Amino acid sequence: MPGTQIKVFDKIVQVIELLATSSQGVTLKKAQQALGLNKGTAFRILRALESHDVAARDENGTFVLGNRALWWGTRYRQNLDLLKVGLTERTVTERKRLERKLNQCLARGYAFSEGERLANTSSIAAPIFGPNKEVLGVISVNGPSDRLMHSRCNAIAPILLREARLVTQRLNEGNSRSLFAERSAKKRARGTE
Repeated sequence: MPGTQIKVFDKIVQVIELLATSSQGVTLKKAQQALGLNKGTAFRILRALESHDVAARDENGTFVLGNRALWWGTRYRQNLDLLKVGLTERTVTERKRLERKLNQCLARGYAFSEGERLANTSSIAAPIFGPNKEVLGVISVNGPSDRLMHSRCNAIAPILLREARLVTQRLNEGNSRSLFAERSAKKRARGTE
């Protein structure tokens, strides 16, 4: 990873990347060992990331990526200029056809794309919703079109939908816990708890 002249920023980015690449979450000890940080530095960085919702703790107290990372990904995708990204001859650009395709996606609960963004590449995606039913992101499976055909997507869809529901549920439980913690802190500050 390239470094900067701001060493603490480099360490913060390293911790975020560790969170992003760890499927089991990150303990304080794991962050120390993996990145060569002392305990105090690792703790302060993880707590600062947690306070900004870049990191969160799971039910075991292990640090995982927080909702802000998902929000960043969503913002990035929303800001992409599709014409700069590139279109294929299969990309749906006609309004009526696009509306039909969107209605199909809504009815099924997932989207299927075959060569629309990248030639010879198919994908199936299910949405992840926020607390106000806004789409925060998606879970998707991508692959070569000759291996990821409609028939295979029909088998993948129920699994993908289940996982998207689980992620949505977990994210929204986290929002509820954060809201509860925020309310409790306000009550303590007022001395009403």
